[in-house]
Amino acid sequence: MMAEKNDTTSRITVYRLAKKQDLVSASVPDYEMVASDTEATTGFEYTLWFSQFGAYTPNWYAAFKGVTKKTPKAKQSGFVLLVNTSGATYACTGGLGYHALLDGFDIEPRFGITLAKKIIGIANLKGLVQKDASGIVNSLDRVFRGIYNPQGDIDNLHRVLTNLRASFQKDNPKYAAIGASIRAGDSLAANGAKDFSGILTFVKEVDQLWRSKKKGLAFPELEHINPKHSAGLIDRLNKALVDEIAKFQEDGAETDSPDLFLDNISVGYLPDRVVEYSVSYKRDTSRWPTYQDVFAKMAEVIAEAEPTSVSRFDVVKSFKLRLTFDDDSTSRPKPLLQYICGDVVLDNEAYFISNGLWYKANEDFIKKINAELDEVLYQPPGEFGLRAWAANEDEDSYNNKHAGKGLVVLDRHLVRVKQERGPVEFCDLLDSTDTKNIYMIHVKKASGAELRALFAQGYVSAQLYSESDEFRDNVHAAKIDRGSSLSKKDKRALAALKDKPRRSFSVVYAIFDDSSAHAPKKASAARVGDVLTGTLTLFAKIDLLFRVQGIRALGYNVALTRIKPYPRKS
Repeated sequence: MMAEKNDTTSRITVYRLAKKQDLVSASVPDYEMVASDTEATTGFEYTLWFSQFGAYTPNWYAAFKGVTKKTPKAKQSGFVLLVNTSGATYACTGGLGYHALLDGFDIEPRFGITLAKKIIGIANLKGLVQKDASGIVNSLDRVFRGIYNPQGDIDNLHRVLTNLRASFQKDNPKYAAIGASIRAGDSLAANGAKDFSGILTFVKEVDQLWRSKKKGLAFPELEHINPKHSAGLIDRLNKALVDEIAKFQEDGAETDSPDLFLDNISVGYLPDRVVEYSVSYKRDTSRWPTYQDVFAKMAEVIAEAEPTSVSRFDVVKSFKLRLTFDDDSTSRPKPLLQYICGDVVLDNEAYFISNGLWYKANEDFIKKINAELDEVLYQPPGEFGLRAWAANEDEDSYNNKHAGKGLVVLDRHLVRVKQERGPVEFCDLLDSTDTKNIYMIHVKKASGAELRALFAQGYVSAQLYSESDEFRDNVHAAKIDRGSSLSKKDKRALAALKDKPRRSFSVVYAIFDDSSAHAPKKASAARVGDVLTGTLTLFAKIDLLFRVQGIRALGYNVALTRIKPYPRKS
């Protein structure tokens, strides 16, 4: 029998508590228990709590008229209904009840999102909110037209799902027990008329779904490790981070190749344009030319700190960093921790830190990111006229040895435009020998998080060449720093770009990695994942795919290559 409208509440929110509660001894801060019993239909034990202040009866009270004679008297009131199933405690809230619940209990994080995936199909999905994992919060709220498949959206490989919305038609079997629509985050909020018995039936349905092995809708998503719910894990990750920093030696060299880098996308500069790192710790300020020197300074101070993980991480949090760029501008001092990015392995699981936040990839994410990576074109270095990298050769020397060999050397040739805060490099090497295929080659000797500078360089250059008339005109006219050193043939090659359609351009990321631990999976391979095994850490893969999508959206092609020689498996 359908409940009378005046005996129902139109919205209910349910949380799953982190630990099962003894309802006899449980209490809700600043709330009065108004009912305690075992519900007949479900057999669930429950306690009901109201706030008891003010002189106004809230709309949600109608659902509980037959359960208690107590009447809440506050417009800004709330209720908390604690329900014990066989294996867990659930908390239903209304009004401002969630404030009291979160103050008094630990909840299961992301419970609502996990549960919602078991409830909805793609056709039910109405919107979602995600946050960008690059360091800047980038909230997206989408209202979809037609069917949207999150598995096919590569944007999801750079974002954390924080909230989703879905709705059900009346013929959907979930409509009666769950409601007409849901919103999910840490909790699951359901809209639809429910009397008291209906609320308990709703909890029963929720409990069965939670315990079921049904996988449901898959999102290839990152997971933000929330300090509020995972303080112990965060402490262990912070300790692991300190241990990685401590691997940097005093001379700035690295041991065991820590996959850490210094960058913060909100600064608005390419990382490789930093000419000086000013590091402050307490009253001491030192200046360094490379990010490795910064980590070495931190390692030195850490070594002198008390031998406890807490005090060592407190040392890391105390550092501040100011950057000086190649146009003589400087950044504001910020906590150095906000610049640290890269990968840390803990218990054989891959985590990464960006802007002081920790992230982890789920299994679906790993599968999706590796599949997308192998969709990026890999071409052998010889196809771009790239020569072998000699022993002890730096990037400048490597690039310059291609001069007069069919490639235009543009390394350190910077293009200046008014709307940019500093000059930008078009590319390191330009291959236009095939008039139908123009390759803008960006070269770097690096692996892991340090490759972020390379990926940013390729994207920024492609974006400016696409959107800035001044940038394009300066490239075509060779109005660039050190442009006088270019030969007439090189200048003709640049001028000829003016008549080339964008679809003929490719951004090429050329990586040299001679680490013995990063040998390719196969001696000869045609997939990025096979050739760049180890070179591309989790963090690097995420950043690469984010940039690849942006470059493709601008109308360019993208390719990767690994410069030889590189180690082979013995």
